[in-house]
Amino acid sequence: MNSFTNKNILQASRYCILIFTLSFAIFSPTTNAEQSGFGFKTFSEKSMIDFALFINFGGILDFGTDLSLEVGNRFSGIFRIQFFNTGLIPYLIPLFFDGNFIHGFGYSGALRYYLTDIENLFGAYIELSAEYATSKATGSRSFDGDDPFVQTGKYLIPKVQAGYRRAGEYLFFEFGAWAGYIHSIEIIRHYKNDESEDNKSDYIDLPVAGFVLSVGFVF
Repeated sequence: MNSFTNKNILQASRYCILIFTLSFAIFSPTTNAEQSGFGFKTFSEKSMIDFALFINFGGILDFGTDLSLEVGNRFSGIFRIQFFNTGLIPYLIPLFFDGNFIHGFGYSGALRYYLTDIENLFGAYIELSAEYATSKATGSRSFDGDDPFVQTGKYLIPKVQAGYRRAGEYLFFEFGAWAGYIHSIEIIRHYKNDESEDNKSDYIDLPVAGFVLSVGFVF
């Protein structure tokens, strides 16, 4: 791994720590839900539909942290954005072709079912999701750096996830694991001479897995 990649990993780690610190500073109420002004609801209340906003910091160890918005009750729907720059694995994959990872994003929709009906959006759950992901990396056709290129990728990643969400006074904490399969839709190399090629040798089709360690709130 070259110094450029090491520097990016360090910056991503600092970015994740900053998000984690800010989430507690912003989302922790000073007195009670009514005085906090952030729209928190107490967990003793139960409504027809609730909303939850949460960040998964477990992604630091795999493909990156993600921010999720959830709506529902025992059945819920989730929209999720994943930031690959905040994870470790995206920085390692380009090394197979002696490249550097630049950035990547994932956009997914999920359906979640809670196994208990004691409280909306809490307890043990199972989840199915589908993610559309994009990535950008740089590299060169030869080891001496001649003929550099920018490589863009598009991927489809179906996933299954299981976990448990535990309520605090106002914040909740969630832990679990997921497994999925990365399917490459296309990986294109763009050269400086406007030449482009479909680089099938770098297609990724393999099973993947990761961790869930989230913090968030219901409103």
